[in-house]
Amino acid sequence: MNFNKILITAFIIIILGALFFTLSFFQKENLNDSVREDNEKVVQIYYFWSISCPYCRTQNKFWEEFEEKYPEVKINKYSIDISRNIENFREVAKQFGAERHLGTVPATFVGDEYFIGFDNAQGIGKDIENAVLRELAKDGHTDDE
Repeated sequence: MNFNKILITAFIIIILGALFFTLSFFQKENLNDSVREDNEKVVQIYYFWSISCPYCRTQNKFWEEFEEKYPEVKINKYSIDISRNIENFREVAKQFGAERHLGTVPATFVGDEYFIGFDNAQGIGKDIENAVLRELAKDGHTDDE
């Protein structure tokens, strides 16, 4: 019996260690980081979502195609199911003057605009894409690049 208790304790320690290691990758990112390793300007998007939100799941699918279409965009994704990301949400919302939307997801911040909620690629998705295109134009990008 003592061997089984030791084995169970070791298993729990390993699982907790793996969980801690995984969560360490979700540390707060620098909100002003806007240059890639190749010194190309990057448009930053800050996206707050929750695993239990059906609109977030729809937007997560939208991001898959969006990231392929716009490699010069970096989407910083923060699940508010992880408590430390709530502080990230609070900080970004404050910068955008969107504190009244704290806790409402999905929430997307790009350039000087923000979008609360998500319907589809042709609705809010198109609004997000247009905001990104405006930011790319500010950085001197053209459609020919």
